[in-house]
Parts: sequence; structure tokens; C-alpha cells
Amino acid sequence: MYLSELSKDRNNNLDIMRFFAAVCVIISHSIPLSKGEEYADFISVYTSGSLSIGGIAVGIFFVAGGFLISKSMERVKTAKDFFSSRCIRIFPPLIFVILISVFVLGPVLTQLPLVSYFINKNTYLYLINMILIPVHALPGVFENNIYPEVVNGPLWTLPVEFICYILCFLAFKTKFFNKKNYLYTIPLATVICALVLYLNNSFFTSVIRPVLLFYIGFGMYVLRDYIKLSAKYNFLAIIIFILLLVMKCDFLAMILIFPYIVFYLAYGCKYKFSNFSRYGEFSYGMYLWGWPIGQTVCMFAGGHMNWILNAVIVSVIAILFGVISYYAIDRNVNKIYKKIMAVRQS
Repeated sequence: MYLSELSKDRNNNLDIMRFFAAVCVIISHSIPLSKGEEYADFISVYTSGSLSIGGIAVGIFFVAGGFLISKSMERVKTAKDFFSSRCIRIFPPLIFVILISVFVLGPVLTQLPLVSYFINKNTYLYLINMILIPVHALPGVFENNIYPEVVNGPLWTLPVEFICYILCFLAFKTKFFNKKNYLYTIPLATVICALVLYLNNSFFTSVIRPVLLFYIGFGMYVLRDYIKLSAKYNFLAIIIFILLLVMKCDFLAMILIFPYIVFYLAYGCKYKFSNFSRYGEFSYGMYLWGWPIGQTVCMFAGGHMNWILNAVIVSVIAILFGVISYYAIDRNVNKIYKKIMAVRQS
């Protein structure tokens, strides 16, 4: 069956995939947090840092996001409606984790006297994370950790994600992206891919890859009538993906092959776990809380610790905080937002 038919309803595996992607990000981060910056998971070691288990997991978020945001664009009438719905999704849980980090985690864990912590301008500089400007350090917090000072590393992906939202909105509202025009953009995307491969810079790759995956997710929605999802094609895709990784062509593996695997597992797979998130969608909260929890666990463990133990402890606590974030923040803010939208439409 084709992607257009399979993606019509909510009978899919996206929620469970995002949940396990969040866990994979935590696992990937547990290694450098527990052993030091020079250590990483086996994929990162093999690819010299250009791809990791966490990078693959983040790829799931972006390629699925490109598809789902494109799908939602057909229901949105104005820029205000689109960006308000996106902001309601991103900012309340983010603001929650930033405020807790600055006014609870920081005072408890800082090596500085409390007065020095609160009068330090860098304490309040950290708050600009709430407007998607990454700042990594809080005064005296985690400064003696084996991965020093970084309070919440994964926050760098959020401005990248929001830029993708803006580009997606502009593409739809200018009617630039339809089936025909999307195909015209492929040469430009190819040039960008070639540039990434030529520069061979792991940081540049890690930033550009999510944007391209979002673009591909967008394209798979635009071209959904022509994309056939089958177990045979997916098996072939997995084989090619592994071969490309073995050949250290990880960027090509992620851009050319990975999206098909994601959408087959999400929509084409025989086994569906569509009720997985009936009690709530916790992956975003887990993603936001995983790193600071991991740093805190390492700090109380005295520095070095077994990374598997760290991953297990952090995953359990991050799930708990994801649940708290969902029920305390996400669900209540969404209820208020829906009431406001209902009043506006009445």
C-alpha cells in the first residue's frame, strides 16, 4: 500500500518510535556524561563522530516532524494559528525545564555560595534558552563533572526545529511546494549534501542533517501518493543502510535510506501500537530532562560511573519527569489553548 493510504488515520507507530528515540538519546548521552567527552557510542566511534545512536534517534524526530507538520498545514488557515500551535507544543515544557534548572537545580547543585550564584549575570543569561538561543552553563553547576558545565546539551536542536517550521510554513503558503516544485528543489538539496560530504565536518553535518531530514519528511508528504511501503522494500532498505554505515557513508545512509525505514516502521509495519500514548505523549519531556538528570546522577555518583547504570537510572527518572511535564504542563496548556480557539471560532 501507498503512504497516502496508510497515513490517513492515527493507526501508526509514531508515538512508540518517538518514545524509544528519546530513550536512545539518553543512552547515547550516558556514555560521554559517565566516562568523559572523548567517549561515545559504537556508531559514533566507527563514524568518527559524524553519527551516533542519539543522532539516529534525533533523525526520527525530524523526518517524522517534517511529514506531520506538512500534514497539519492543510488544516491551518493563518500564520497565527500555525505558529501558536507550534509554540504551544515547544515552549511550555521548555520554559518549565529552564526555570527549574535556574531556580531549583542550580541553587542546589552549584559550587558557588548561593548569593554569588544569584547575583551572577550568567545565571540569568541561561534564561534566554527560553527563546531558543542556546546557553549551556550555569555558574558553578556541574563544573567538576567529567563532562563539565553543560547543563542541557540537546537544547541546540530546538532552534533548528523552529527554523524548519518557518521554512515549512513559507513553502506551503507561497504554494512553492507542490509535487512539481518539490522535485525542482532536489538539485539544490543534492548540492547541499555534496557540500556536507566535501567539508566532512562533524558539527556542520550534525546541524544540516536534521534540516535535510525534515525536508525529506516534508517531501514524503508531498509525494505520498507515489511512495509504496512494503516489507520487501524495507528489508532491502535496511540492508543498504547497514552497508552504507559499514562503508562509513553514514550521511548518505541517513539522507537516502533512513526516511523510508522510519515511515515503513511507522505506517507500513504489520504490527501497530497506536494505543501506546493513550495516557500521554512523554517523549518531548524525556528529551528535555534526560541530559540534566544524567549530569546530576553523575555528580552524585562522584564523577565516573558505569554508563549502562547511568542510562538505566536516567531513563527511569526521565520517564517520570516526562510524565510530570505532560500532566502538569502540556495537557493543561493544551486545554487552555483549545478553549481559546473554540471561543475564537464561535
